[in-house]
Amino acid sequence: MPSRLPSQRDRRRYLLCRVVPAWAEPEPRAVFHAVCEAVTTLWGDTGAADIAPAVLDCSRGYVVVRCRRNTEAQMAAALATVTRAGENRLALRQVLTSGTLHGIRRRMQEPGAGWTDTQVMRDGRAFTARRSAGQKVDLIAEEKKSPELLFFTEDNGEVK
Repeated sequence: MPSRLPSQRDRRRYLLCRVVPAWAEPEPRAVFHAVCEAVTTLWGDTGAADIAPAVLDCSRGYVVVRCRRNTEAQMAAALATVTRAGENRLALRQVLTSGTLHGIRRRMQEPGAGWTDTQVMRDGRAFTARRSAGQKVDLIAEEKKSPELLFFTEDNGEVK
């Protein structure tokens, strides 16, 4: 079967979403199922068929989602309702909408560019303090089972 001419192909839009928290690395399949479930829950089966969601890339703290043209607003609304992908609790925050993958990849930043890690001891336990762009500080327990998130404030450079 010959390929269609560019004028006959469906127009697509690509959405670049930041994964929150940035250190979460969800499985691409789990993200795809979470996105499809969010679209179906919010817009129904016919709406999901019109939007035609697809997850193209899930790495480096970003997710690239594809949808049909003129359905970007519905897709963005559905992405805002994602709270879990598989066993990982996360959120997807839309950064950019583009008509080409080239434009999306140009805007992706390197992972870790917005945060710094510091080792902290608190109540006899080892934690990693992750400061994100000077706005937020997360305290992550150094345990192998599942990371525990603790939130704290910083006064005079001392962790409380």
